[in-house]
Amino acid sequence: MTDPPNDQGDKPEFDPPQTPTPGPAPGAPPTPPPPTRQQPPPPPAPSAGPPPGAPPPPPGYTTPAGPVAPPPPYGYGQVVAQRTSGKAVASLVLGIAGWLVAPFILSVLGIIFGAMARKEIANDPAVGGRGMANWGFWLSITGLAAWVILIVVLIASSNSS
Repeated sequence: MTDPPNDQGDKPEFDPPQTPTPGPAPGAPPTPPPPTRQQPPPPPAPSAGPPPGAPPPPPGYTTPAGPVAPPPPYGYGQVVAQRTSGKAVASLVLGIAGWLVAPFILSVLGIIFGAMARKEIANDPAVGGRGMANWGFWLSITGLAAWVILIVVLIASSNSS
């Protein structure tokens, strides 16, 4: 079966309307993308003195040397970069591994590294990782104690049989 001939020749049955697309005119420069975060306001222009019509400053008042930066917005305080103590990380890793792998060697090392990290963090405020050092220290102590108790119980149960 063949399609019946249409009176438009070889044109398709539906021809979308030819309307200009919205956007810049041909040859116009491209529009920049929108900013991804809020842009800070431009700094105020430095002024040579008080604005016209303003009262003069009181005697003894000195004007600042240049424009003063406004304080940061609420919630954006000064962030001090802290580095995490490597000894604290080592203490935490050794404390976890002491429970599973080699309790006597790794737990003792975890206690030593935890104590050293806690001391380092207390002496230098630029060093972080207090939580890791504490967790590693106490995991090492409890892991060592748990393995010692387990060995004492196993020895006691083998002697009673």
